[in-house]
Amino acid sequence: MIAARKSTISEWETFLGEFSDTLSDAAPRLLAISEPQSEIPRAEDKWSSKQIIGHLIDSAGNNHQNGFASSTSRKSPGAIWCSSGNFTISTSCTS
Repeated sequence: MIAARKSTISEWETFLGEFSDTLSDAAPRLLAISEPQSEIPRAEDKWSSKQIIGHLIDSAGNNHQNGFASSTSRKSPGAIWCSSGNFTISTSCTS
């Protein structure tokens, strides 16, 4: 097994700068896609742009929720547990 190497501050700064550039470059391109265009699959039996973005949002929400859930316990006071699905992110959850 190979041990993980810790990243340096410089490496994180480089990564975050490049990530910021990616987001800045992608926003205008995504906003230029019309609603009808977003619903056209890229090829037969492939997802549309809208489905891909929805999947990424849903996955990010699930990953965030799972990361939070793994760092808390259901027995912990104030721990938040909620379910999500179908590209819907709930902002009001009950414990």
